[in-house]
Amino acid sequence: IGAPPPGRALSDSFNQACHQARLSFTVIRNLLVHCNPHKASSRSSGGEEGNYHSSSPLLPRKKLKQVGSCVADGTKCQFLPCAKWKKLPRCAVGFASSVTGGAAGPYFTVTDPSDDPLSPRPGTLRHAIEAAGKSPGGGWIRFDRAMTVVLEDRVWIGSNTTIDGRQANVTIVHKGLVLYGLENVILVNIKVVTTGASDTIHIFQGARRVWIDHVTIEEGGLGLVTVAGGSTDVTVSNCYLKDRKFSMLLGASDLDPSDKILRVTVYRNWFDSSGERMPHCRQDQYQYN
Repeated sequence: IGAPPPGRALSDSFNQACHQARLSFTVIRNLLVHCNPHKASSRSSGGEEGNYHSSSPLLPRKKLKQVGSCVADGTKCQFLPCAKWKKLPRCAVGFASSVTGGAAGPYFTVTDPSDDPLSPRPGTLRHAIEAAGKSPGGGWIRFDRAMTVVLEDRVWIGSNTTIDGRQANVTIVHKGLVLYGLENVILVNIKVVTTGASDTIHIFQGARRVWIDHVTIEEGGLGLVTVAGGSTDVTVSNCYLKDRKFSMLLGASDLDPSDKILRVTVYRNWFDSSGERMPHCRQDQYQYN
């Protein structure tokens, strides 16, 4: 997991989580991690850009983002009536708290679990993602029923897109999701598993403002979640990550200057049966709030 910067002690709750991980490699949960190599010192003192007290990983600040009756507590807000469909962004927390996803675009409903990378059919997930990418305001993708989508190739998601599985039990298998050089994306309440020789969710090449929430991610060929290549302002929250080897990599290399701007919030995730990277943050900078 790594060590904190010199002179900075870890909280008792994080020490306990680390101890449990070293013993069983099973679970780290109820933990908020801010990885920000560029301004680590401001985060440790509870700087204005964070949403939580530095003294506790579980207690939100008194001034949480609130719209109407929805309070962005990072956990339950997403499933309240006041956050239904395009109202979801009001619940975002951490460095991706300004995300809106496809709220400015039309709805696209997935009705067909099949996949054809060469000629995507209307009603399929791939067709909806491509349509959202071409729409001026992006798009909000939802599902008409429970389904398992078997991808024949990786899916490249475009900017201003939301994939929302809150009203269905949706599993994506065989290939992963790629977020390349985009901004303003939400992935919520889906399951992505067994993606072959690739990361399950790969965020890179300057991607910004990405919120991954209540997503189950299992058995990636290389790893589960990677944020690298100058990407920043990402929040991974309330996710279940299970992989026998690599789980989450934040930054591609200690020598890659593009990752010095990396800002990632990792909040209330469960790392199950993972060997390492829970998460691993490059650039030798760590921040645990």
